[in-house]
Amino acid sequence: GPRRPVNLDSALAALRKEMVGLRQLDMSLLCQLWGLYESIQDYKHLCQDLSLCQDLSSSLHSDSSYPPDAGLSDDDEPPDASLPPDPPPLTVPQTHNARDQWLQDAFHINL
Repeated sequence: GPRRPVNLDSALAALRKEMVGLRQLDMSLLCQLWGLYESIQDYKHLCQDLSLCQDLSSSLHSDSSYPPDAGLSDDDEPPDASLPPDPPPLTVPQTHNARDQWLQDAFHINL
């Protein structure tokens, strides 16, 4: 018949050891993923800030750089045409609370 392990306890111990290794690998990957996620969030906010600054500077330039009588008649385009649209509101992410909770949940696995 099929060979049974010589010692069931030693087989279980080996299995448990492997599971500990897998759990450590899991946590390592989890932390890397979280770092990647935070980097992406930071990059998104940086892009939002940059576009906000560009909107502000372009509206300042359009108001101040040109003299009132530059040879353009005011009837050609409405006065608000050169103003940029309102930028989307910037939201403050709750990353740290979420990360702490997430890591806490991840650690609540019995070995």
